[in-house]
Amino acid sequence: MLGRTHEIAAVGAVVTTALLTPMEHISTETAIVSLLVAIIGGITPDLDKPGSKIWGDVPGGGCLSRIINPVFIGGHRHITHSFIGMVLFGGLMRLILNALPLGDTIDTNIVFWSFIIAFASHLVTDMLTKEGVPLLFPLPLHLGFPPFEALRLRTNGWVENLLVTPAIICGVIALGYYRSDNALLLLKALGFH
Repeated sequence: MLGRTHEIAAVGAVVTTALLTPMEHISTETAIVSLLVAIIGGITPDLDKPGSKIWGDVPGGGCLSRIINPVFIGGHRHITHSFIGMVLFGGLMRLILNALPLGDTIDTNIVFWSFIIAFASHLVTDMLTKEGVPLLFPLPLHLGFPPFEALRLRTNGWVENLLVTPAIICGVIALGYYRSDNALLLLKALGFH
């Protein structure tokens, strides 16, 4: 999938979780930081790919990606696209959140889970592609859905561009309509009154 699809899927997954979860009191700061971290989490698995969207968003990312890329033995869609990668990057995110002076208005547990949900959304959307993902790395088995590669999507193909991205957006909007109570709480938390 393309970087923009992963970003939309990540935000969609986090918003969907918020709409399905009873929201007590979430601060505006927590809601905003959670959505920003969701975007980061949604493209983090592509750190193993020089020239990916995450590197394009970082000043000097092109050079930095070529320096860091040898760390990711095996290239694109290996450890970063697995359960092990999700645990490693989740642990790193937890360390970062604990080290940052975020104050009392930001619930770091919500921010952390936004990252994990977004990271997982990347793996799920890449499972829809012909290449699949090695969820069980280091086993060399690439899993995908549907299980038959011929039925899966081509990255940047017309199905991704014309169906997947709009379906994610429409699904979140429909769920927001269905769960309007939580949708209004989320909008209020984001500063919309």
